[in-house]
Amino acid sequence: MSDKQLVRLCLNELSDKMGYGDRSNLSQSDLEHLCYLIEENTKVVISISTIKRVFNEKFERLPQIYTLDALTKFIGYSGWQDFKTKKANSESEQTVLSGQDVGKRSRGWSWYRNPAVAAGGIVLIAAANCA
Repeated sequence: MSDKQLVRLCLNELSDKMGYGDRSNLSQSDLEHLCYLIEENTKVVISISTIKRVFNEKFERLPQIYTLDALTKFIGYSGWQDFKTKKANSESEQTVLSGQDVGKRSRGWSWYRNPAVAAGGIVLIAAANCA
């Protein structure tokens, strides 16, 4: 997942937390209130113009790390790097659990489904321990 996609995901989580439907239709007072809440919760001041630019995704480069840290702290992460790490781990878990990968994994471990083989393995382990 690219950093821009992660910013969008962060904004979606923030929108969900705040109960915003379509974040492109936020009023000036909504944005002012959001800036206030972010400052109260994170002790980081973000200008309304920055919030507008970020929420409307009007940035060619990623927002400053300072801004991303404040946004991700506001939604419950310890910062931007924590958010990225957790989302990357979540994405890799989803990849592993996709139908294609699960099928590959289950074929490799299919002998567990055969009770005779599983029981035989237990007997062999027990017999090996007795010897």
